[in-house]
Amino acid sequence: MSLNRKISVSVLGATGMVGQNFIRLLENHPWFHVVDVAASSRSAGK
Repeated sequence: MSLNRKISVSVLGATGMVGQNFIRLLENHPWFHVVDVAASSRSAGK
């Protein structure tokens, strides 16, 4: 892997506690770039 190229990732279940922590960890990781987050329709916007 190139040193200046990040891996694009999406996170499912982004509104839950685990999902939010996972996003935070990925955003601060040197290898990954969060491009999309998703949640179920009943928890979207929370």
